[in-house]
Amino acid sequence: MLSAEEKQYLCWLTAEQFEGWGAVVDLGPWLGSSSVALAEGLKRRGADTRIQSIDLFQWEPVYMESVSGAGLAHGQDFLPLFEQETAEYSAWIRPLKQDLTTFSWAGGPIEILFVDAAKSWELTNAIFRSFGPFLEPGKTRVVLQDFRYHETHFLPLIFDSRPDLWEEIESVDEGHTVTFLPLRPLTGPAGIQTDYSEDSFPLPVAERLLKNRIAVEEPSQRRWYARMLYRKHLIEGPPEETPRMREALLSEGGTSEADLASSENIEHILVPRGWKYYDLGDYSTAATIARQSIKISPGRQLHALSLLAFSLLQLGDRKAASARLQEILATDPSSVSARLGCAEIAVAEGHLEDAERGVLEVVSGTVCEKSTVSWALKLLEKIWQAAGPSASHLAKLQGLPDYAQSTPEFLELLAREQRAAGSNSDAMNTVEAALNVVTEEIAADRLRAEWHALADLQPVAPMEFAAGGLHRPQVPNRLPALAEVTLGELTSETLARAKGGDFGVSEEAILLALDLEGELEQALDLHNNRFSIRRYRDLFDSFFRYVGPPPPPLEGATIVDLGCGSLNPFGFLFLLLMLGARRGIAIDLETIHDWPRAAKSLAGVAADLLIAPARIVGEHPVRISRLLSNIESFDLAKLRAGDRTGIDPAKLVYRRESVHALSLQTAEADLIVSNAFFEHIPGVEAAIAELARVTRPGGMGVHVIDCTDHRRYHDPQVHPLQFLTESHEETLAHGSNRLRPAEFAKLFELKGFEVIKVESFQQATVPAEFRDRFVAPYRSMPEDMLVDTIVKLVVRRC
Repeated sequence: MLSAEEKQYLCWLTAEQFEGWGAVVDLGPWLGSSSVALAEGLKRRGADTRIQSIDLFQWEPVYMESVSGAGLAHGQDFLPLFEQETAEYSAWIRPLKQDLTTFSWAGGPIEILFVDAAKSWELTNAIFRSFGPFLEPGKTRVVLQDFRYHETHFLPLIFDSRPDLWEEIESVDEGHTVTFLPLRPLTGPAGIQTDYSEDSFPLPVAERLLKNRIAVEEPSQRRWYARMLYRKHLIEGPPEETPRMREALLSEGGTSEADLASSENIEHILVPRGWKYYDLGDYSTAATIARQSIKISPGRQLHALSLLAFSLLQLGDRKAASARLQEILATDPSSVSARLGCAEIAVAEGHLEDAERGVLEVVSGTVCEKSTVSWALKLLEKIWQAAGPSASHLAKLQGLPDYAQSTPEFLELLAREQRAAGSNSDAMNTVEAALNVVTEEIAADRLRAEWHALADLQPVAPMEFAAGGLHRPQVPNRLPALAEVTLGELTSETLARAKGGDFGVSEEAILLALDLEGELEQALDLHNNRFSIRRYRDLFDSFFRYVGPPPPPLEGATIVDLGCGSLNPFGFLFLLLMLGARRGIAIDLETIHDWPRAAKSLAGVAADLLIAPARIVGEHPVRISRLLSNIESFDLAKLRAGDRTGIDPAKLVYRRESVHALSLQTAEADLIVSNAFFEHIPGVEAAIAELARVTRPGGMGVHVIDCTDHRRYHDPQVHPLQFLTESHEETLAHGSNRLRPAEFAKLFELKGFEVIKVESFQQATVPAEFRDRFVAPYRSMPEDMLVDTIVKLVVRRC
């Protein structure tokens, strides 16, 4: 709180000293007394400048309620109360609700900076970072309201340690306020630090600075700095020294037992210092600091007891650690850290059932902080590893509350137990979910490795003629008849055929061509080459550039590629991830033909899109930095080497499954695409029903369907509709289901999709004598249902 003299001083500043060349900033105005005093000066001066009053405006009953009595709850917004208290001066005050630890000042030069928010090292550093660059040397007044206050003992240390940077120009007699001028810019090599901490001023340095300050102060002010020195000794000094200092403070007058009790409230300083040593593995020092804190502040020792207990536990003294934890529980039976500490001891002593019960009770009892949930679940994993596999583990995990089930640690543990139970497919899906929420790169790397290990365990079973199954190209074996042909002759013939375009006739030929270099690179830029730029461009045009309006969702979308094929299952989806999609799911029934080649293809897509994006996506807007940020979780170096662990399975995954039984969650997909897929599956109606389940309302589907007799691709004498003249008992005639485009559209409408567009790419001529040979039901179909042979169907989920 401000004294009357401090309020008069602030009023004098803006009424008599303010020149108007910079801003007036009030940091930490609380209920507004400082802002009002500054505003009164502006009012007297006739200035229309507005004070920038910056505060978090969150109520802290521990120290606010005793002064105000507003009756607000912890964390409640008290900006309305501030506005009520300062209403008379609202024309001169602009309140800003901001967190100073993250705030960045952008209001130009500052003429007066009043600081009542420097309550910690962290906040002080944040103020220097944000406002320091805007202080004018020799002109800006930095008014420190807490300079003489013992709990902010760091302010004299920071300012007095830099006489080259700060000059004290004003202070008050009644109160703690002292004002400084910066002597030069705070930025640059010789500027102010922005990472001050208690360790920045070891005891000898702090003692010298504070004693120098005591020597030059008026007698009435010296006690404030003496209390600061006492506080610093409590934090770092030898314990035998502090009783003498305490007695001296009391005997010199002006300091009461209540004052000293306030100075001795340093658990919030000592305990974090102790935990730093704990994190460094120096458990002895951590225990010493905890004991010192307990000795100084016996009435405020729960946090210190916790530090002591866990330090002792690490030092192997379980008996003493248990005693300290029981002290905590005697005062606070609900202490989560103490209960988990007891579980730690139970594990160490082999009482696994007690430990498990304790952990589960903690997590299930009340909503815990994320760090606590992480600790509890890691402890649970330790318990179960010691206890061995059990079918009950999965049920216990599934019984935990939702807030715990959303954490990476839960998902990792769940995946571990699913794998132990033999549910590798479920474990893979769980690992994918964990990758979506994990933040630490080390954990992400571990999860990716786990996913790929699980992928290697997936069973491979023959699936002939199953839904979505396509043929698998085979590279011809070496012919004995050519064994005597020289390498030069073979090379000459290969180059001649490449120039003639023969490599586009089949996927088998393309696989051979991919092993060649030079002339073949250009010759292989064909649609039938699943690795070519031409293929990517055609797919992007088909599924995005020439679809809308409305365009399919891309930014942040989950996209499913049905019947992606086994040669290059990821390439097109990886392209879409670079352009902004959130996740790609590639689905086919075949095993991936060549994992190294599939991985290398992604590095190729990245290179092509980064170097010449227009070759693939035309005029679609791209930014190189955005492309890279969208795939930063992929390891391009590994992909370039053919290492599939460079793939991030949280963003790109391959699933071997039938379109009739997809593992996607209900409404998970934003967009589903397929290219020459639907004509190859039986049970189309059931498949579309499954797509309706997994597509979110408003989500889209874009499907290119080739409704022709596929024998024509190998025999030019076969008419595109030749298979309509034949009777077949099996569902698939020569690998195709013979449904016409209009029938596909009707089935999509029947299952809850709106058909936005049916675009014909190719039509067939149907002579009358040829049509007379059609079997039922095709013979009686209208001609407009027959002539369209290759179409693009665009649908939206209702």
